[in-house]
Amino acid sequence: MEAAERLMWRNVAPVVSEFYRQAHERRGTHVQLSATVTAFTGEGGRVRGVVLADGTELQADVVVVGIGVVPRTELAERIGLECDGGIVVDAHARTSVPFVVAAGDCTARPHPLTGEGRVRLESVQNAQAQAAVAAATLLGSIEDPRSVPWFWSNQGDLRLQIAGLSFGYDTVVVRGTPDSERFSVLYYEDDRLLAVDAVNSPVDYMVVRKALDRGTTIDADKAADAAIPLKSLLGAGTEAAA
Repeated sequence: MEAAERLMWRNVAPVVSEFYRQAHERRGTHVQLSATVTAFTGEGGRVRGVVLADGTELQADVVVVGIGVVPRTELAERIGLECDGGIVVDAHARTSVPFVVAAGDCTARPHPLTGEGRVRLESVQNAQAQAAVAAATLLGSIEDPRSVPWFWSNQGDLRLQIAGLSFGYDTVVVRGTPDSERFSVLYYEDDRLLAVDAVNSPVDYMVVRKALDRGTTIDADKAADAAIPLKSLLGAGTEAAA
């Protein structure tokens, strides 16, 4: 069951959401969207059912609940750190209090590629990279904090790899055919490459990650042609706007 209207709605485009819904259905898993859980039923300490907002009760022997996370900022607030959707830090992991740094899922930081706005990233990669920056800052070595965020999700035999942050996109380019269960989706804003969702397509994932790391883009029209290796377009992109 999913409370939202589509799967992984915060992170992927509708075409990817619909692909995963259909792929799970093909494998025998029924996906129910826009379904809000109001209660569990059971006896003797064992769950027996799940009650939905519309009154429907589904039988269940095991229930797995995924509700997301909320940053724990109580300690930070008590010692006077600025908090706004997380512990506010700059690109070098510095908080609002001198000589205090913070890193990881609890932080609200500038966009790791553009330096604009604030984002809170929930990933092992970000926690590790940001921790290294924080340690360097404490040692007095201000390093270049630019890094490409990357994420993954293994759902059975479907491996989703994401590089970059797609929010703010105005164009998506689909390479390959979703029905083949091997394709990628490139995200653009004003012709600037933002991110990629690669499903069982590790080469496309690595190429886009490299382009983002270099601060370059990939021509969207050419990228749409799956017959053209994405790697061959890596050097053809113009410098991305910062």
